[in-house]
Amino acid sequence: YDLNIPLDLSLKSPSSSPARTNSHNRAREKVIAILDRCSVLGYDTVAFSHSVYGKPIQQRDEVDIALPLQSLLPGNADEDGDDTDDDLRSFHYKGMTILRRANIILESSI
Repeated sequence: YDLNIPLDLSLKSPSSSPARTNSHNRAREKVIAILDRCSVLGYDTVAFSHSVYGKPIQQRDEVDIALPLQSLLPGNADEDGDDTDDDLRSFHYKGMTILRRANIILESSI
């Protein structure tokens, strides 16, 4: 089963701007609440997704920009991965594996 919960708050890292920092903190609280609820419901894997329409653009679609889980997850979340292959990174929180994935949507005229 695939559970899709869109986050309506800015996920970008906090900055010196109070409004952006508040937005990031609300996004972080929302991510933690979602993970806590999924843990209670028995999920063992959760994937946060980023949608790309057409050609990926590095400044917008790079995984650490689109889904900066390092700054959104609680401090007790563990990161796994091989330093030589960033694509294999995953995180663990409350017994769950947390993944990042991209949905790439290619539109063509028929």
